[in-house]
Amino acid sequence: MFVEVDIRDVLRLPAQCIVPDIVPAVHFALLEKWARSIIALECAEAELRSSRYVNRVLNDQGLCVCVRHLSSVGDPYLFPGDGGVHVRVECSLVFFRPFVDEVLVGKVRHSDPSGLLVSLEFTEDVFISKEQFPEPSFFDEEEKLWYWKYLDNEMYIDAGEPIRFRVIAIEYCQEQRDPSPQADDDSVKLMADLRPAMRVQGSIAEDGLGLIKWWVQQPDAASDE
Repeated sequence: MFVEVDIRDVLRLPAQCIVPDIVPAVHFALLEKWARSIIALECAEAELRSSRYVNRVLNDQGLCVCVRHLSSVGDPYLFPGDGGVHVRVECSLVFFRPFVDEVLVGKVRHSDPSGLLVSLEFTEDVFISKEQFPEPSFFDEEEKLWYWKYLDNEMYIDAGEPIRFRVIAIEYCQEQRDPSPQADDDSVKLMADLRPAMRVQGSIAEDGLGLIKWWVQQPDAASDE
């Protein structure tokens, strides 16, 4: 599910970072350039593990979840007309990239007529389409929830419930957005129509998959008597 990848990059640092020990400044620059939000860090080690790559998707590599190791920091150099300092760095990144047929456990985040969105804590772009549900399954328009019709029971898939699924595909999107879209403002976007940078496609159409509680053996009431 996780792979380690070596990355080379060039960072631009403020001029005041020209000091004997430039490594802490490099760590902070990694954070500032790529992290989605700047977090006050108490030490360089924490800065390294919240680098600019974290929460970013690299095509064919996956979703970066942390920086494992900063391998090297090159000598600083300047460009004419640029007051910043540029340094070459090498680091090892850990990526989330599940393999096809791997079984994972997440939590149901949202439901709509196209399927389910599942969260894995560090990513919420796991989609299970309605075609990958156990049969027969139906969408309750009033509750806005899916349920599996098993014998005479309606097994609802509630938000927040742990769910086990099998990975069937990983999609990367490089779609260019139209700067002046002519979309209808009243149109409703289904989850199946959204295209995140990376999406994991899952299936629960097998025995043992679906909500964890579906497959938990209930105590035999007769055995208690």
